[in-house]
Amino acid sequence: MNKHYPDWNQEAEIPPDLNGLQPILETLDYLITNALSSLQSQEKTNIDLQPSNFQPTEIPREPTSIQILEDTLLAWLQTTFNLSTFDLYILTIALTPELDKQYEKIYVYLQDNINHKRPTVDLVFSLLCSTVPEKLSRRKHFFSNAPLINHKLLHLSSEVTLLSQQLIPDAQVIRLLLNQHDLDSRLVSCCQLLEINSTYEFTDNLYLQEDVQNKLHD
Repeated sequence: MNKHYPDWNQEAEIPPDLNGLQPILETLDYLITNALSSLQSQEKTNIDLQPSNFQPTEIPREPTSIQILEDTLLAWLQTTFNLSTFDLYILTIALTPELDKQYEKIYVYLQDNINHKRPTVDLVFSLLCSTVPEKLSRRKHFFSNAPLINHKLLHLSSEVTLLSQQLIPDAQVIRLLLNQHDLDSRLVSCCQLLEINSTYEFTDNLYLQEDVQNKLHD
């Protein structure tokens, strides 16, 4: 992968590490399973809910200690937008319903709200924070100037309180991390997506000044 931008011409097949998401998903699934077990124990129920990616043999890790693999799309996203590891956990939690609908059922159950199929800010804190002071300190990740929100990688629903707001990953982030190389629907009316090979001189048919074309080649 280029150090400045991802290789948009790579094969559409998602690699085994899910473009860098796998380590975070493993820890996240462990945390979700623990939360389910705790809630079910309190309610003395036995509901068959479990993240499909969860591996019982996985050793739990602290959310902030995960090392993101270099040369992955997730690493590129982190570097480009100056995201913390906690930001990446937030983004992954928001992304999980796009990976498996089982997460929707889990989030509805954990949040006790049939209308909350997406995770809320409160659920993020419940999964990733162990104390009230930590939850309060982590609110900064959802401020308007925070990287996820400022760069529009993540959108929040319009509920009144921050804790009730649901997390909605931007469509472009979903396409990037899931290797969906189609055109953003917001650009369909004015753009066309063209597939090129490595030998194609893409500036040949562009009406650009020579110095601009040379910069595109660099």
